[in-house]
Amino acid sequence: MLGHFYSGNISHCDEFVHIEDVVNAIENTVESRQVIPDQMASNIGEPTSPTYQELQDSIGNLIHGKDLGKSLSATCYNNARG
Repeated sequence: MLGHFYSGNISHCDEFVHIEDVVNAIENTVESRQVIPDQMASNIGEPTSPTYQELQDSIGNLIHGKDLGKSLSATCYNNARG
């Protein structure tokens, strides 16, 4: 049996933004309002994000001390069964 920690498409990723980064961006915008254009796009997130597969592989490596690749799901399943 093969499964994944994330039940969706493991090649996708989600952008995560820390609340402190959002607050800092707003504060900096307000402080700079006299010198920035009336309309401006700003990206306060990370330029790239790991996919769910990359996260799963990294977590498996941290837990088991080696790269398990796709066998991570089967290993976790077998360990859970006893």
